[in-house]
Amino acid sequence: MISRPRSLLLFIVFILPFHGCRSSDQNGAQQQPAPAMHHPVVVSPLTPSSAARLMDGIGKVDFAITTNSKEAQAFFNQGVAQLYGFWFVEAEQSFRQAAKLDPGAAMAYWGIAMAAPGTFLPMYQLVLAPNPGLTIVAPPNSPESRARDAIVEAQALRDPVTPRERLYIEAVAARHNPQLRDPDAAYIAVMRRLVESFPDDLQAKSILALALENGYSAPAKSPKEGTGESLKLLRQVLAKDPNHVGASHFLIHALEGSKELSNALPIANRYAALAPNIPHVLHMPGHVYAQIGMFDEAVKSFLAAAAKEREYMSSDPRYSKLSYVHNEILLLHVLGSQGRYRDAMSRIADLMRAKENPADRETAEFFYRVGWFALMKTLVRFEKWDEILDGKTLPFYNQPSESLWYHWARGLAYASTSNAAGAQNSLQLMEQLIRSLERIVNPIPQQFLIARSELQAYIDASTGNVKKGLDGLNRSAMSESLLPYTDPTVYPRPVLELVGKTALKARDFRAAESAYRRALENEPGSGRALWGLAKAFEGLEKKQDAEKMLKEFRRVWRGEELK
Repeated sequence: MISRPRSLLLFIVFILPFHGCRSSDQNGAQQQPAPAMHHPVVVSPLTPSSAARLMDGIGKVDFAITTNSKEAQAFFNQGVAQLYGFWFVEAEQSFRQAAKLDPGAAMAYWGIAMAAPGTFLPMYQLVLAPNPGLTIVAPPNSPESRARDAIVEAQALRDPVTPRERLYIEAVAARHNPQLRDPDAAYIAVMRRLVESFPDDLQAKSILALALENGYSAPAKSPKEGTGESLKLLRQVLAKDPNHVGASHFLIHALEGSKELSNALPIANRYAALAPNIPHVLHMPGHVYAQIGMFDEAVKSFLAAAAKEREYMSSDPRYSKLSYVHNEILLLHVLGSQGRYRDAMSRIADLMRAKENPADRETAEFFYRVGWFALMKTLVRFEKWDEILDGKTLPFYNQPSESLWYHWARGLAYASTSNAAGAQNSLQLMEQLIRSLERIVNPIPQQFLIARSELQAYIDASTGNVKKGLDGLNRSAMSESLLPYTDPTVYPRPVLELVGKTALKARDFRAAESAYRRALENEPGSGRALWGLAKAFEGLEKKQDAEKMLKEFRRVWRGEELK
């Protein structure tokens, strides 16, 4: 069971390969990197001041609570729908409005406690942090403090409510009890009691299922403890209510990182229509489409989510831009997978010159930083070696992680253009940065060590020691396969692509075929893997197989011919 995540860490996003915050004065001072997670969790640092209003298009929820106010019930249902869409600020506002309309509605305070800290997420997405124990005091008016205050209110009002509601309150109280050794385990235990006592409660089953989603092991992609139980619960809910807005969302997350993500396709196809005014709901199907090679559909999903985010950003200057930026990361990844270099570079340029919300600037996912990483990744994946080395297209970024990726990209560029001395110098600069990072963070992120070993192996191969180089590249690829699941992966380019290309150059067509097959298995629909397989089959004189791969390559690829 995981340890309890601290709510103040939940502003950070696990898409950049390593995180620190650029200082607000942009003076280049290095800061210690922060923990991170899969996608942005936007919570209000202070009690939301805006009053909620009833909205259309946020999903239908029927969650009866003890209240005499129909309006309070309506706002409570809306809050649950927004909670199910990970729209935490808006959910907290709705629950607060329900409490204002009926101050005696205990479950309205339950909702505040569920929404305020932004911890209503799959288990595998939560930031791991040790429980600080009895001495921790949440800062006044912070997300965690608001959750605890709401729990006190809910517990004080629980006498008139139903036994079912009392269990909901008991569960959230356990999750925010600093005296417990493992609050999440206690939360899950109470939710299990709730489901056992009220087996027809679809909300309880959905909420429990989300807490149990523990992901899949790498590289086998076998379900971890809790994931199988989560899937069973969600399928029970969807069998009774195929349009359950919570279970639909949570099933997509439950299948992410598995070998069976295509099983989420029917849900992905209808999920956006269930709550079209919640941006994350529009965004989520794109995860499924992108990972099973349906790139056109993924682009449509991400563009729809971006348009909805811009709608809210333009109407409220306080509206966080973090979810918009996260959506751009996924969109840029898919554009790169399709070969759409110019489209990707245009959106990257927009990101890097955008103005950030001052609060968002202090996160790991502000516009310029995300744009810089996407720029580096795009230049490497499209093998734009001259641009990487021209000193202008990829500017130096004076932060630990970006500096390391900068020298990695330049090292690959030097090695690819037969400049062994330049490549070796880049490798030495990477090693110096890694030694510096080891003094401020422990353990150092694995992707940095993989990048170092990949560059070393590529230098070996490009300077004539092909066998040693391929052996090293394959070891790097194996290490990459053990990285925790994220979408997109934290590593800028699959090492297997370089294994395949190096093997092709050495005319080791069987090794190239093996590498590109694995790359295609990891990234279905990958144009680069399809192209590589076609070239490997040509070398092996498998003409029909080569033609088949080239046909599929031309179906998915929208860019210039690969070389």
